[in-house]
Formats: sequence, C-alpha cells, structure tokens
Amino acid sequence: MIKTPNTSVPTQIRLRDGPNDHTGRVEVFVSGANQWGTICDDYWDDADAGVVCRQLGFYGGTALKKAPYGPGRSSLLTSGLQLAFV
Repeated sequence: MIKTPNTSVPTQIRLRDGPNDHTGRVEVFVSGANQWGTICDDYWDDADAGVVCRQLGFYGGTALKKAPYGPGRSSLLTSGLQLAFV
C-alpha cells in the first residue's frame, strides 16, 4: 500500500536486478502511467524497506543507498513516498 497525504492506493511492488529473489531495486507499478517506476532513495530508510519487504512476504528489510542494483530503466522516478503497512 502506498500512502499519500490524502489517500492509500493498493499497488504492485517488485524487486528488480538483485542477485536473488529477496534482494534488489524497489519498483512500483504506476497505473495512471501504465509503467513501473523506481523509488528514489533520497529519503528511503529501513522503516520503508521493512514495509516493502513485509508486503512482499519477507521479514524485516534494510535500506541501501546509492543504487547498488542500478538506477532503473524507466524514466519515472518516484520520490517522497510515505509507506505504511496496512
């Protein structure tokens, strides 16, 4: 679930380009744009990583900085998200 100031929007989340199925760059599907977008890591922290990991069925999560799995291929970068596990 991605939470903005006025709404919570169910969304698809995936990990890409990691060495295994539980590691990688976080991407969200933006239905209005009909494409996957990479989450900018400027304000990304372990709490955000934990939310994404729980939504993907994992326990815990660690935020990594400086795009260790690449910058993503889409032109859409999503920044300033507040993530909440609902």
